[in-house]
Amino acid sequence: MKWIGKIIKDEYRKGTNLLDIEILDKPLTVLTYAKMIHEREENTNTVARPYGRKDYQLLYIKKGFIEVTFDNKPIVYGKNTLFLIKPNVPNFRRILIEKEKCVCLYIHFSGSDAENILNKYGITQAVMKFDEDFEIFEEILNRMDAGRNSSHYSELCDLLFQELLIYLSDYLKQKEITTHKGFNKILKLMDLTCHENYPIKFYADQIHFSEVYFIRFFKKAMGVSPHKYLMIKKLEKALPLLLYSEDSIKVISEKLGFSNQHYFSKVFYDKYRISPSEYRNSKK
Repeated sequence: MKWIGKIIKDEYRKGTNLLDIEILDKPLTVLTYAKMIHEREENTNTVARPYGRKDYQLLYIKKGFIEVTFDNKPIVYGKNTLFLIKPNVPNFRRILIEKEKCVCLYIHFSGSDAENILNKYGITQAVMKFDEDFEIFEEILNRMDAGRNSSHYSELCDLLFQELLIYLSDYLKQKEITTHKGFNKILKLMDLTCHENYPIKFYADQIHFSEVYFIRFFKKAMGVSPHKYLMIKKLEKALPLLLYSEDSIKVISEKLGFSNQHYFSKVFYDKYRISPSEYRNSKK
């Protein structure tokens, strides 16, 4: 096993190992961080702590597989999985490297306010799965390592760790909105009411989000802002109206909630590179 990392202070160390300690004189502090590369079977591939540890740990699988036991049930987790291991929680895991090497990153931390800080950022799940590489984790570890020679090394690591928690919090909130039980209903509501020109706050209120929060994470989830999404829906509804109704373009623009026919024609052309009248005539 290759181990790249650092125990932050000598008082956290017993020989080459991290002491099993709880820090109470600081609100939040990093004890150690590491990148581990497992390439062959070794005794160190298994962790068995029936009573857990006194500190917290964030453990991220960058590559490979780990078997973790919860309630006597072993479950295999693959890359892009992050574990939050809390104090005094039984911890049984085994590195699986039959098919490929396993690369793991971790940070041990403690502090009198650690639990409240995790709750503040919404980091409460024992297992968090990412849809893509959570690259910021390794970036933060590299920045910690680059600061080894700083006279404020411990404080630097603490600040970088809080930066990681903020990134993680943002990701979890983004995932929350895409999996929120009311999110699909909001999309349907926006489709049905796009012509009504409701303010964005109207839609945010439906799932009890602030307008700023809703706009930010809607864009991350859908790739466009709520305003842009509503405009897309309006223009999609314009197509069958132009083809199958006898309404004038002016009436169609009014039905879709545009302020005037000229603006409707402009945004229609911007999207489809053809004017509404040309589209209607070409399809006929």
